[in-house]
Amino acid sequence: MVVAVVDQAGAVVKDAKISVSNTATGAAREATSGATGDATFAALPLAGTYNVSVSKEGFAADEQKDVTLRAGETATLKFKLMVGAGKSEVTVFGTSAGVRSDPEIGKELTGKDIDETPILGRKVTSLPLLNSSFRQAKGTGDLFVNATYFVTGAGGRRETTVALDGGSDDEGWGRQTALITMPIGAIQEMSALTNAFSSEFGWTAGPALNVITKSGSNVFHGEALYMNRPEWLETKTFSTTNF
Repeated sequence: MVVAVVDQAGAVVKDAKISVSNTATGAAREATSGATGDATFAALPLAGTYNVSVSKEGFAADEQKDVTLRAGETATLKFKLMVGAGKSEVTVFGTSAGVRSDPEIGKELTGKDIDETPILGRKVTSLPLLNSSFRQAKGTGDLFVNATYFVTGAGGRRETTVALDGGSDDEGWGRQTALITMPIGAIQEMSALTNAFSSEFGWTAGPALNVITKSGSNVFHGEALYMNRPEWLETKTFSTTNF
């Protein structure tokens, strides 16, 4: 997250106190705007929303609440502070509620979307198939990794790159699947990118998957899976007569 501070004339405001707090965890970070009028908060978890406040002596303080971050994109909040008790202005880019500032083309799936979508086998690697640009790659073998293989456009099955929390998750043998398979319940957000993605994915000739996992919060949560086979559904004999 980048927070930029200017005055009513558009001039940068340095030494402004900037505070960022997570509503889910209560974690707070503070910084002071530099000579260019901005401050950067790196590696903020996606879980929860953020309240951002800016203040400086001689200016009216301002706050932006419920800022929701988006995976793979830097959120930019531009505060225009007014002298005295004037009303300040805040412009937001790169968040779920603000204007997109990235050129990436693809389908974005939030944790809520994933939870509400029936996914065969609950395989994370089946999620890209929800983007119409992707199709399953049949007959490619390597099924021992319990993953769904896919291709997009005219690309081959070894031309997709996978990023997990900012790091490479590509299988070393280049079989176009994730090296680390994470539970669906652990995913905060996932983007299936087909075109115009940023340089961090630029080495690949095909699409890119960007996966961000959930962070903890002050609220106990999780999920459990279980299998049950009622006794009355079980066979009463092991006979194979007429079979």
